[in-house]
Formats: sequence, structure tokens, C-alpha cells
Amino acid sequence: MTQERAIFRKDYVYYLRTLLSGFKEQGATTTQLVSSDVIEIIYGQDIHQLRETVLSYLRLKGFVYFLLDNLDRFWTPGGFDADDALIVIGLVEGMQEISRRFKKSRLDFRWAIFVRSDVYEFLIRGMADYGKLSIQSLEWSDRELLKILFQRRIESGVMRTQLSWKSLLKEISIANVNGRPVLDFLVDGSLMRPRYLIRLFETARRRAITFGRSHLEEGDYLAALKETGWQVVEDLDREISDLVPNSTDLLFEIIQNGKNLTAAKFRYLAGKRLEDPSAVEKLLDVMLWNGSLGVLESNAPKYIFDCGYKRQYLSALIGADPEVQLCLHPTLLAAIN
Repeated sequence: MTQERAIFRKDYVYYLRTLLSGFKEQGATTTQLVSSDVIEIIYGQDIHQLRETVLSYLRLKGFVYFLLDNLDRFWTPGGFDADDALIVIGLVEGMQEISRRFKKSRLDFRWAIFVRSDVYEFLIRGMADYGKLSIQSLEWSDRELLKILFQRRIESGVMRTQLSWKSLLKEISIANVNGRPVLDFLVDGSLMRPRYLIRLFETARRRAITFGRSHLEEGDYLAALKETGWQVVEDLDREISDLVPNSTDLLFEIIQNGKNLTAAKFRYLAGKRLEDPSAVEKLLDVMLWNGSLGVLESNAPKYIFDCGYKRQYLSALIGADPEVQLCLHPTLLAAIN
């Protein structure tokens, strides 16, 4: 096995050096390479030999998992657009082609590309070939499952695992916050996102430790909600600006004018910044999707995670009544109150 790896490393290094030499030679005559030049340099080498060398090495592993994440780090400052969506589709098609080649060589190859759910919803899903893709949503809509995740996270961080969960929770925290069970308070404040759930609790715990306490009190949770709220606002504003041009900081303005917010008032506030009416409607849809905005139905707020992430349901409620009452998520309001 060691000999196989050594052969692979030797062939791979030789191939990279040959490619580098080709790029240097081509770059000596031009300041910018077009795609045809790049293809000529790459496929001017013995691709078949390199492919067989790679496959021979991977057979030593038995299977290959290819996971591609953090694509948003490479997006342009102006946000995610249709060209970026085409790149994602191209990545998918590339992975499918590699999978077919590996299958012919009897190699178990599995892959996944992680894309933000709002990006998929508003851009990739609208493309012609999206229906051919195998999609698995990682959104959380079950409150009880999220509580179990939180429970296991806390239990994994303590030494006395012989304690029951109820006893452990009672030892480290008060039972209720603002008259609600502490777990419900945490889940509500998290917008059904695990990272905010953990951040909210850890912020409260850090405050208690700062004051020399091992037991979390109500004030710790309320202060943590306010601090986490600011982070949520910043994150959601960034998500919005990735999808709606010229909408940076618009979420802050809507929060400041969020009292008695209706769909008509929302369109008025957004329309002062966004001249295109279609951009205003997209902004409304994006805010419904990320959970920053909900709709009052029978005097009860309903957010995207309360209706199985079916944005069309909330949009239908707004479409049926332009004066329907909208509501900002309490975590966002906690940041400014």
C-alpha cells in the first residue's frame, strides 16, 4: 500500500509540474488566459494516465466521500446571483460525471454539496434542471427534536453523566424564563437554528460565570437573548443582501419601524430604498423565508418553521389581505428593546 501511494504521489507531482510549466509558457505571451487556453493546457497532458493513477490509489480506500461546503465565502460582495447559481449547477453536473466514471471502475463514490436553503429556494430551484437534483433539506421544524439535540449537547459536556436530564437541568438552570419553560424560551429565541440555540445558552452561561455563579438565572437568559439578537439581526441582514441587491441595512430600518407592521407598510418602507417593485416583493419573500418576519393568523404569529417551510402558505395569507398584520421575530426585537 505504501508503494502504491508513493507511485501516485510521484505521478501526481509530475502532472502538476507539467501543468504549471504549460501555464507559465502560455502566460508569457498573453496577460489573460481564456477558457479555451486553459482547456488546451489541461487536456494537452495524458489525462487518462493520471485518472487511472488516481483511481488505483482510491481503490485502496474502498470508498470516497466528497463534501463541498462554504461556497458563500467565494461569492461576490454584491451577493449571490444567477451566475453563481450556474456554478453550483455546474458543480453538481461535474460530481455526477465523476460518480458515473467511478461507478464504471467499481469504486464507491458519494458526494454532497451544501447550499444555503434560501439560495436554493430563490435561485437554484428556479433553474430549468433543478428537478434532476437529489435534495435533502437540513432545516429544523420539529421543536422536540431540537430540544433533544440541545440535551445531548449539554450532557456531552458534563462529567456526571449518571444524573438524569431533568436533574441535570435543574442543577444548572432555573426552570422558567418569563413564565415559560427554559427549553421553550431557548428554542423560541433560536429561530429553530441550532447554532443560535447553542449560542443563546452559552452566552447566558458565560454571564453567570462572570458573576461567580454556577446556576443560570432569568437575568442571564434575558441578557443573552438581547446579545444574541444583535448577532441574529446582522446575520439575517447579510443573508438578505446576498439575495436582494441594495438591501444592506434595510432590515435595521424595518425593525425600527416594525410597530403595527402590515404588508402595505412593509412595501412602503422597502420601496423607499428599492425602486423596483419586484425587488420589494422578493425582499418580503426572503424575510418570510429566513424567519425574521411572520404573519399573524387568528391573532397568533406564524413563522416559516411553523408551516413546514412552505413560504407559499405565508405568501397566500399576505396576498389574501394586503393589510394583514406582520410581526417581526421576538429575538430581533429583543436586540433593540
